[in-house]
Formats: sequence, C-alpha cells, structure tokens
Amino acid sequence: LEGLTLIDLVDHPFQSYLMHSYPDSIEYVPASCFYSDDQDHFWVGSFIDGLYEYDESMRFLKNYRISSSESNSNGNNSFKQIYEDHKGRIWMLAGPTGLCLFDIESKNFQSMDLDIGHSSLVEIIVDEDDRIWLATGGGLIEAKLFGDNSLQCLNRINYYVNDVLIDSQGFLWAVTRNNGVYKINLNNMLSFNFEQYFHRDYRQRYTEEYNARYVLEDNQGKIWFMSEESLFTYDRESDSIVPVDHFNKPNDQKIYSFTCDKNGIFWFVWAYGLMYYNPTDSTQDKLLRMSFYDGLPYSFYIRNTFFYDTHGYLYCGGQATISRGFLRFHPDSIRGPNKKLPPVVITDFKIKNKPVELDSNITHCKVLDLTYDQNFFSLEFSAMDFYNPMANNYAYMLEGVDEDWVFNGVERTANYTSIQPGTYTFRVKGTNNHWYWNEEGTSLTITIHPPPWRTWWAFTIYGLALCALLFALRFYDRKRQRLKQALELE
Repeated sequence: LEGLTLIDLVDHPFQSYLMHSYPDSIEYVPASCFYSDDQDHFWVGSFIDGLYEYDESMRFLKNYRISSSESNSNGNNSFKQIYEDHKGRIWMLAGPTGLCLFDIESKNFQSMDLDIGHSSLVEIIVDEDDRIWLATGGGLIEAKLFGDNSLQCLNRINYYVNDVLIDSQGFLWAVTRNNGVYKINLNNMLSFNFEQYFHRDYRQRYTEEYNARYVLEDNQGKIWFMSEESLFTYDRESDSIVPVDHFNKPNDQKIYSFTCDKNGIFWFVWAYGLMYYNPTDSTQDKLLRMSFYDGLPYSFYIRNTFFYDTHGYLYCGGQATISRGFLRFHPDSIRGPNKKLPPVVITDFKIKNKPVELDSNITHCKVLDLTYDQNFFSLEFSAMDFYNPMANNYAYMLEGVDEDWVFNGVERTANYTSIQPGTYTFRVKGTNNHWYWNEEGTSLTITIHPPPWRTWWAFTIYGLALCALLFALRFYDRKRQRLKQALELE
C-alpha cells in the first residue's frame, strides 16, 4: 500500500433514506413532504409515487397510492403537503388541485369535493373554529366542511399565496407572491378585515430579493419571513415588517425553505445544501453553509420540504445524480464551524502552461527571477485545510498589475499574460471549508528582467554611441566650415 490516506474520525450526523419508485422499480424518487404520527410512524410524500410509511426505527413498511376513484386528483400521486389539524384529521394535497383526508387506521384516502377553478393548491391550514384556509395560485380561500367530503369555499384574497401561518395569538398570516403580506384577526371574523404589509424597502426596491415567500413563528412567538434572498421579521412595536440587516447570505444562493429549531437556530434549504443562522450571535459563526462536500448525502435539495418533528429531528428531500429520497439529522449533532485558519502555500509555477524547473521547491521560494520572455506565467496555490478542501476559497492579487483582490472561488490557479518588466509581489489568501479567511496568506516577489536591449548597460551604450555620433557630426561640420573658409580666402 502506497500513498497517503486521510481518515475523518468525526461521525457524520446526516442519515440518508432512499425511496424506491413503486411498483417494482430500481429507480428512486425524491421526498416532497413529511408527517409524524402519535405512534412514531413516519410518513413521506413523494413527487410521483404516493405515500411511504416508516416505523419508529425508520424502517420502510409500505407504499400507498391514490386511485382515481379515491381522489379528485385523478390518481395523481404527487404529494405536496401532509397536515394534521387540531382534531387529528390528516389532510393531504395531491396533484395540482387534489385535496383528501387520510384515515391512518384504514389507510384509505377520502376525496374532498371542492371547486377552485384552474388554481393550484399550495397549502392547507385549519384554525380552532374549524375554518379551512387554502393557499392557492388564485388567492386565499376560506372553506367550511359540510358532510364528509364537501367544501364550501369563499375567496378572501385574490393574489397568489405562497405560504400561510396561524400564530399563537390567533392571527393568520398570508404571504402573497407579488402583493405583500396579509394579516387576518381570526378572533374577530364578524367584521372581517385584514392588514396589508410591505417591508420597508418594498416600494423602492421591488425585486425578487424583497419578495417574501415563507413565514414561521419561533418558540418565542416572533414572526419571521423569508424571501429567496433575505430574512425579515415582524416588529410588533412599529407594526411593520423589517429586514434583518446583519443576515449576510451569500449572493449566489437562493433559499428554498426555512425552519427554526428549539434553540432558536434557523435552518435554510438552498439548492445545493443547508445553512444555519444564529440571530443572537454577533460573530462570523452566525451563518454556516453545508453542502455535499460537508457530508450531506445529496447534491440538490427540494423546495418547501423542511420538516421538524417532535423529537427534534429535521428532514429534507433531496437528490443526487441517481439516488433520491430524504435526509434526517438532529441539529444538536451539528458541530460548530471550523475556525482553524489554514496555511496557504504556492504549489506550482508554470511558464506558458509548461512546468518550470526551479532551484528550490516553489512552496519555499520567496523571490523569483524571470527573463523578459517568461512574462506569460501561472501560479497554483492551496489552503492546507483537508476537512473539505473542495470548499476552500481563494483570492489573489499581483501588486502592480491588479488594483484589488481577485476572488477566485474554489479555483486554485492565477494566470497572467504580457506582464511588463519590473518587480511585482504576488499575494494569495484562502479560507477553510467554512469561509474563515487566512488574511495573511503567502506572497512571492517576482522580478521580470528586461530584454538585453532594454538593460541599463544597453542604454549606456546607446548613449555613448549617440554622443560619438554627435561628436563625429560636429567634427565633420567644423572641418567643412574650415574648408569653406580656406576656399573663400583663396
């Protein structure tokens, strides 16, 4: 056995569960929604293959599918939500417009008879007075259940509703796609009215960044909103929704859903992983990103699939190239961020994309002398943190050429062409996998010598030659003048 083997002695907290497509398929399907019953059985809705049941040990038990005779979803087994109301009824959204009740004892689906036109169902929630609220693509619908399966509907808001919440004080919050946030007092429905909120920059800066999509209430009773870019909170004193200014989310990552655990830590799903955010922390630790390279089992995560169960576990649907399913982890098992600053070294130097043989290893070089025709060169570098080296980021600059740092992401190469003769300092800095920068980094002084015809001694020769030429011309001119004078005297 030759070479070097790196062993990570830290247990990875993420558990992955693959979901086979049924019946009798070797393919997998991603999870779309979750539910945990009072028997600790776990239920998972899929995008195309119905409902999956797991026991208390997370062993798969059975797959259930809706037939066309059981639901107005026309047999569509794409589940979007599993919701238990205050009476213990289990509601399920299946297909674009399908709504049904699920009997957990008989494992039967009962279709609901409702007419919402061509609007798609987004979410269901039921208040203490048994009013059913449906968030749809056409607005917010208030419904009442008559008999076993008939819903009488009344449209309350005529804008696409992304998310709904009933808070601990009896207010219903409806987050619309393009028209702000609505708050309805469920304790005073006789004089039905609602308040409409726009966050403070909404009118001036209407962009996707300021378009709230999700809402939740934390364990302190505080209301939070999330757009794909920014975090907001409801300020009760000013009765307004304001951005959380110190929430510095990386600009290249859109939020797909979020939740808050018992410790007040926010967890976010983005396309390629998870992030957690501690709003009470004033240090760099408040925002931590995790991806496939940090031990997450999937490389892509599903919108709107966060679930927080009664035992404190978090669930999220995901998929990789072939495998699809969901992951489970306990927030308390996530170790803190990696704060160790990695040494940064230069690992290779090439001229015109070809290796160069130096007097010593480039890692130990502090000064480099190059000839005039070696001004096309590249440098490779590395941050010596091996927990997740694929996530290490870099920035570099060549003083005298670059006006500021060039942030290079995870790329480890800097290329320069047609650099003029002179002395330059190349600097590079890097991060560990959790973006803690080694600001000192490392440096290398590079001197590019001019060609022979541009050296000081060449210019000295040029000067002497010019002086000699001027002297010769002056000598010739004086000789010519003397000859002319002699001729005139004769």
